[in-house]
Amino acid sequence: MAKFRGLTKRSGSQNWYVRRKIPLSAQPFYPSKSDIVWRSTGTPDHKEAKKQSLIKTTSSPIYFDDGQ
Repeated sequence: MAKFRGLTKRSGSQNWYVRRKIPLSAQPFYPSKSDIVWRSTGTPDHKEAKKQSLIKTTSSPIYFDDGQ
């Protein structure tokens, strides 16, 4: 199975998560001290998680343009 960018499981959880790195240019404006943002897809099903990943990365503040 091909990897889906930014989609991973966290230890201790059955659900898939979207993991994105905050670009350096945006880090001063982000309240977290971490340079990584995690959002749960809310599902342990990989196929559904891929759909939720697309929704979460394009319709929420964790979306960052890779071109910076």
